[in-house]
This record gives sequence, structure tokens and C-alpha cells, in this order.
Amino acid sequence: MARYTKKTLWPLVLPLLIGIAVGTAIGAGSIIYWKTRGPVIDYRLKILTDRKLIPEELVKEFLVRHKVLIEQDIVSSKKEIESRLLDPSHRYDLVSLYSWQIPELISKQTLSRYNKKLVPNIKSIAADFKRMAFDPELDYSLPLFWGVNGILYNRTQIQRKFSSWKDLLADERLSSKLALQSEPRELVAGLIRREEVNFDTAKHDTISKAINGLLPFTTHSPENVIKLMAKNEIWAGEVSHGLASILISHSDNFAFEIPEESTTLWVLTLALCRGSEHKDMVSQLFDFMLSRDSVLKMVKYHNEATAVTTVENLPIHAMLKPSYLREFPLNKLQILKPIDRLNSNWSSFFETIENQESESRTLSGK
Repeated sequence: MARYTKKTLWPLVLPLLIGIAVGTAIGAGSIIYWKTRGPVIDYRLKILTDRKLIPEELVKEFLVRHKVLIEQDIVSSKKEIESRLLDPSHRYDLVSLYSWQIPELISKQTLSRYNKKLVPNIKSIAADFKRMAFDPELDYSLPLFWGVNGILYNRTQIQRKFSSWKDLLADERLSSKLALQSEPRELVAGLIRREEVNFDTAKHDTISKAINGLLPFTTHSPENVIKLMAKNEIWAGEVSHGLASILISHSDNFAFEIPEESTTLWVLTLALCRGSEHKDMVSQLFDFMLSRDSVLKMVKYHNEATAVTTVENLPIHAMLKPSYLREFPLNKLQILKPIDRLNSNWSSFFETIENQESESRTLSGK
């Protein structure tokens, strides 16, 4: 039987050790490579929006699941959204739109029907949002959020119940403690509802004076209004009921009222752009966005009410659920119309307000 000494073993062991070392290095390098290399991307879906609509967590989740990257092109105003869509050379697959924008963009053939057969979760959209006039069959748009813009006020500073913007705006004590929506159409709708102007008959100077009189109240985005109300720097603000729930859920000091003059019911949607080369993948994204987990993450990210019923029994504030619509007096709710298009002479007013709205949103980080 052969005897092995250190001298005879070493030539045998050395190659083995080298092999183990090289194998380990290759294995470690492979692990690092697979962990550090970017995910596989088969397609890119490009969304045109005026805010970050889909949180990064969901973007990554959809990428892992479908190898499709969602790119969100954030512009400064709703006006820019429409001008880009009207450019036939655009390469957007999706666009985020408010309910009042949809009918005209359908008529201008900038939107396309999506494949509902690939969106089985569409059944989970609440019935109240399936027959709205802006898209009664949901052929073009997918409702994600909805809101009612009302009066959120601090009851420790405003003891009596306010349900009228007329009363609030007439109270000199509150002149530096109020905040109105900075959205141009919302501002004009408020003037009409309070009968401060008649936009069909009023002269240019009268309209200018009415709008300029409100501009000092429109210097903050709705998100910033919530922050300032929490600090007691603003006592009443015009915000959506979803954002209002942030303060109401934490303190009994705050109350939310529908103004006597009526108010806006809005719906935020995703719509398929005409010319998209990835229509089926858009439908799959729609279905993904309607899943319960996605809806819950979106609600928590935006603090706005969802139109999807799957979260009704989940532990989120009641004001963020679709059923909360029935808590409001329906005769006081209106779908906002594109008021700025009724008279071309108003363009300068809307540019002023829209620029201010964009600056306010930038400052608030939204």
C-alpha cells in the first residue's frame, strides 16, 4: 500500500485548493452580478401626469411581475397635459386625467378604448363610479380616486358651524386664515356658485376684480393647507374630503362640511392614449392597479378616497372608502366642467392661477 508524504500530497492538494478558490470567486462574482445588474425590461409604459401618480413601490412590483417599466412624465399643469396629448408625435401610453377633462379629449380623438377583457378586476369598481356622465361605460378611463371639495375648519378657532363660503369670506377676522383651492376651474366654479359674478354677462373688468380678490387665498396647494392647519396657521381650507381625513382621524378639533353653495365631485382616472403600441399591457396595468394590495398602497400614498370596493372592509378611514360618497347630500355635488373654455378672454386669468398652482405644488413637494 502506497504511503503519502507531505511532498507527495502537495502536488495533488494544490490544484484542488486553487480550484476551490477559483470556484468560490466565480460563484461570489455571479451572485454580485445578478444582484447588482438591472432588472430585465421588455417594455416601457409612459404616463403623462401632473404629479407622481404611482408610488415607486408599485412601479417596482409591476416591473418584477411583467418586465414592464412604468415611466411617469410629470408636467407642471393640466393645460400642458392637454397640449402634449394634442401633439400627434407624442409617445405616451397613458395619461392621468380628471373627470372634467375626459369628454373633450374623447371628442378630440386623443384617447382610445382599452381591452376590458384583460381587466377582470374592473368588477370591483363601485357602482356609483360606473355610470358617471364623463365616461358612462368606462370605455376610456379607469377611476382611481374621487373626492368632494368642501370646507375643512378648526373648531377650536371657529366656534360656530360654518357651511357657507360666503360667510367665511365675509368674516374679516378670518381674512388671513383661509385657503381656497388653487385649481383655476375650481376657483371660477366657486365664484359662480356664490353668485359673485355671472360669467355669461359680466364685463372683463368685473371678472378680473372678482378673481384678483381671491388670489390671496390661493397661495397654497391642498397638501400644504393640511400641514398649515395642523400647525394652526390656517383655520379653514377648501380641500378634498380625503385629505381632510388626515386631520379628522387624528383630532376632534377638525370638521368637514359641504358648502351651502354646492361643491365639486371629482374623479381622478388613468386613460389609454390613442397611438399607444402597448394597449394590451396597458389593460394589464389597469388590472394590476385595481388589485386590493395596489389600491391600498395608492390610498395610503395619496390620502385620497378610492373608487374600488375591495378595501371596504380594510382598516382605513371611512372617508377614504367608495361608500363614503353616500354620506354626502348628492344634490349638492357637481361634476366640474371645463369652465375656462366658455370664454377665451379669461385665458390670462387662468394662466395666472395655474402658474401659481404649479409653484405651490412644487413648494409642497407634490
